Amino acid sequence: MRTRRSSSKRHVRNVWRGAAIALCLGTASAAGSDFDEYVATIRKAGATESAQETIGDMASSLAGGTVFIASRDGDSIGRSCTNTLCPRPGANMARLRELQQVVAEKERAWAAFLKRFADDDRSGFVTTAEGDSLRRKVEAGLIAAQMTDLKDASELANLLRVDVAQLRGDLADYGRLRSAAADEHLQGVPSLPPALVTGK
Repeated sequence: MRTRRSSSKRHVRNVWRGAAIALCLGTASAAGSDFDEYVATIRKAGATESAQETIGDMASSLAGGTVFIASRDGDSIGRSCTNTLCPRPGANMARLRELQQVVAEKERAWAAFLKRFADDDRSGFVTTAEGDSLRRKVEAGLIAAQMTDLKDASELANLLRVDVAQLRGDLADYGRLRSAAADEHLQGVPSLPPALVTGK
């Protein structure tokens, strides 16, 4: 009798163990499926989520969906963005919707261009680091374009608290971006002040 009870208990334990393993495997399989789907989505997008966000932000600024504003505050520079397409009291909604569609088309064109430009190693995929680099270059150019009273790149580097050699490289890349965009009939990249174009 004792042997039978022991055997019965072992059977019950084995049943529960098997059920627990099946449950774990099922959960792991579902989690794996979700992860695989997420990875597939990122691969299809051709950029990490962070890089996609950066490309979208920069595309909006260059297409006119937002206005990037740089303001000098003592020995530093502040940055802000203003949405240009928010409905305002008394606005012509039909005209606003038309404008939103136009800007959306421009943003798509800019996003496609910026995605190619940001892909430094031509791998067909934009990493987070490449996205960060793109943001730094575009914002450096947009800031410089608004700081027309600066004497040289060193003064701007001090205000931004960045290395002057890096800033010069970023502004040079911004100039190349502007030229390449013009070749593709994309407008919206402000020119740099002469003192900063020369890299003084």
